[in-house]
Amino acid sequence: MNSPPVQQDDAAVIAPFLPLARFALSSNKSDAAATERWTDWLFPLARLLEAVSRGVGQLPIAKVCPQLDLSTRPQHLIAHEGDMILLPRVASAWKRIRTWVETAAVTQTVLADDETIQQTLDAILPHTQEHGFDNAHQRLAVAALVDRRFGVLTGGPGTGKTTSAAALLAVRCRLERRLQPTDVLLCAPTGKAANRLQQSLRGVSLRLALAEHEREFLQHIVPQTVHRALGWSPKPPEQGGPFRFHAHHPLPHKLVIMDEASMTDVELMSQLIDALPDHASLLLLGDRDQLDSVEAGGVLSELVHRGAAGALPEAYCQRLAIRCHTDTAHINHWWREGLDDPGSIDQPVPGMSIGLVHSWRARCAPWVLELADLIRPGKTTSPLQLQDCFKTHAGPTQLTHHHTHASLMQRCMVAWLEHKERCSQWSLSAPPPQDELALALDSFQLLCATNHQIDQANERGIAATWGSTSQENIMHHKTLPHGCPLLIERNIRHLNLTNGDIGIALGDGPETAAHMVYFPDHSEPIPLAQLPDYRPAYGLTIHKSQGSEWKAVAIDMSLNEQTPINNNLLYTAVTRSSGSIDMHFLTAKG
Repeated sequence: MNSPPVQQDDAAVIAPFLPLARFALSSNKSDAAATERWTDWLFPLARLLEAVSRGVGQLPIAKVCPQLDLSTRPQHLIAHEGDMILLPRVASAWKRIRTWVETAAVTQTVLADDETIQQTLDAILPHTQEHGFDNAHQRLAVAALVDRRFGVLTGGPGTGKTTSAAALLAVRCRLERRLQPTDVLLCAPTGKAANRLQQSLRGVSLRLALAEHEREFLQHIVPQTVHRALGWSPKPPEQGGPFRFHAHHPLPHKLVIMDEASMTDVELMSQLIDALPDHASLLLLGDRDQLDSVEAGGVLSELVHRGAAGALPEAYCQRLAIRCHTDTAHINHWWREGLDDPGSIDQPVPGMSIGLVHSWRARCAPWVLELADLIRPGKTTSPLQLQDCFKTHAGPTQLTHHHTHASLMQRCMVAWLEHKERCSQWSLSAPPPQDELALALDSFQLLCATNHQIDQANERGIAATWGSTSQENIMHHKTLPHGCPLLIERNIRHLNLTNGDIGIALGDGPETAAHMVYFPDHSEPIPLAQLPDYRPAYGLTIHKSQGSEWKAVAIDMSLNEQTPINNNLLYTAVTRSSGSIDMHFLTAKG
């Protein structure tokens, strides 16, 4: 075989994917000669399948198959773009996304003259500067994106992406008298992210300077998951599935805004774009430094880089200067400050993406932002640097470094027992009010890197919640205790639940078996027996935490000087907290 030798550690990683790759390569019985020739592609295909399982949609040819002739590859299994190989279905989705973006990103339907937009923006989101915080970037985002057909708004935690989107909607509502809440689709990849988006939108609507009908307009927009908005069903394509809305049956909306866009995989993004009606606008919100989707991702990152490359056209700067009531020098400075120019990049689209910089959350938890900046993807960070940051902000309400895993688990145990005590006041006959239910779910969360850590955490959490009750019979029947947090693991359309939703399972009181599950924004509880796929949620994988926020977060990661830090993973975990962070990691001294 001509493919490069596989290192021992690589072999262990791709071993589960070798049978699938071997089966795929041998499935073409009509061309035995080609099948024999494709055996050279066994390991590259297995590596590609393993990468896709981690959310990596493409691999560099130079590292995977430098000595192979690309013309001999099985084209129905491996596509080729530039210096990368990828799966054909992923390549097809990328092509549809890029083709649409390159047309839509340079299209602008003038909503009103620039002076009118400036007056409306000044009224709804006036310029403010207090205690070192400035909303100039948010105003620029609204001015630039309010009448573009496609745009990307990126920024770290608490930088005001939702505020900017709400202000944009309010400006359009004021200038488009016929615009209705049903003309707007606000969506997110998970139910948890959609619920948070709705809560944030309602809060922002009270802070903006709006007329009553404009405030009602914002409050009547109900965010959905992307799957629900597209009308997902289990039907195969030959029976009209899996989505009800597509190119031949487009969505009934004029404006689509997707939050947490980094979580959306390539194929789902292409499905959304295919379903957009002619001349509808699409705005993506997200943090480019977070993890990509669990499936093949990287859409938001690529679009941000393409939008950041190159200089803004002078005429466009002048228009934005009028809308923001400033000069072009300020526009160029704000734009460069919010986005890192990636340098040379294929097919740049200057102005397509805008970055927010100043974090309003930092006023309440500056240590979260300082830690996040330290581990931002692209930076080289050592465990010793992490330790220094934790020393600077040491304290139970800020940052706590746990030198042992047992210490971190002790912190989690305290939080789980507090959760148990909170739930003790509820029962099936005295269910929790919605605001108290949300508060219980948003107070604390343990985040882990692996499913093995999650399993261990759930065992400890369940034992703590059961308390003195005998475990043997309970664990044998997999009965959940009263107060157990519960994670939904797949979309359950008829119950209006989506993968990632979290609720609380309740019974008749403390240390009794749970029978019903209460979810935020669900008026009625759902019997536990009706839920087909769920697991306890005392711990979550960092991937599952995307789109969520808690007041306190514990992070279980083992790091040492020989283990490189996965910045995307750690950054995503850290930025889930709006308050305190407890973390276990190893330093050179153990």
